[in-house]
Amino acid sequence: MTLGEILGMKLGDISREQLIFLIIFLAVIIAPRYSRIYYRIKKIFFLKNTFSQREREKWATQVHFDLFEKIIESADDPFMSDQKWKEWLPICRYSDDILREVLPKAQLASLENIVLNIINESDEISV
Repeated sequence: MTLGEILGMKLGDISREQLIFLIIFLAVIIAPRYSRIYYRIKKIFFLKNTFSQREREKWATQVHFDLFEKIIESADDPFMSDQKWKEWLPICRYSDDILREVLPKAQLASLENIVLNIINESDEISV
């Protein structure tokens, strides 16, 4: 089948199995990126102060606890190297800053300190 024939096809010319495969294929490609896009959009709205104070508090705490949960899940992962943990530091620092800005009196653990402790206590073998 040539490119001209593919471009000239109508939706009715595509079989049901091919259409289902195409939809699943696109969903698999888009799904991992959706969460990043969602947080980027929320970040833009957060910076533009379009949220009410209550919505900002809810969003900041949700991001903080989601990251905390991800750190706990990844703490025992043997494939997490010190370099990979160092890539998490700016994200954790940003989450900590937002949380301090929105809830200045909250006494929550700093994600950045947790990641730094994981890096410092690493049992990696250096060659």
